[in-house]
Amino acid sequence: MVTKLEENKDYIEYIRKKMKNVFSEWEEENTVYEEQPNNNFSISFKNDLYRVQFIKDSFLDNYYYTAETIENVGVFRRFGGSANQAKLFGGFSSTEAVLGRNELAILKKWSTMQFEAELIVEKGAKLSLGKIAPQSVYSGGADQVLLPLGYPENWVKSIKDLKTGTVYSLEEFKIAFPYQIK
Repeated sequence: MVTKLEENKDYIEYIRKKMKNVFSEWEEENTVYEEQPNNNFSISFKNDLYRVQFIKDSFLDNYYYTAETIENVGVFRRFGGSANQAKLFGGFSSTEAVLGRNELAILKKWSTMQFEAELIVEKGAKLSLGKIAPQSVYSGGADQVLLPLGYPENWVKSIKDLKTGTVYSLEEFKIAFPYQIK
């Protein structure tokens, strides 16, 4: 469960000052999460998602922050399915492996969740981070990491087929499942 901090915390004051300095149109929602994904990020707010409502809505309480990685960071992306479902090179990932549909709030129409890619995000990458918002009957709440559009293929460390347990390199996966790439 995500704990909200709403009063008199140094971190909240730091975020308020950063936001007000960077964005004149920023409206304070007075919401910061106690459980940040980890300490591998340097917070640097950026007004990149405020116009993309469906992405903003995917974060719990529409709250996210943009950060730059200060070291290589591992994330996990669940995907799989037919033509209109999630593929390997999509944008949403999490900081933990093998999370379920409930924690990730992934509707069945979006993905079969058959595959999980482990990605190593390189130092210096800018990512949007927050908690996953509920979707329909799924509660969400896991860490959400929005990857940059068109991230490099070399970030893909491996892909695991969770039905069979087989682990693939990117090149092996491209051959075995070419329709699961983009």
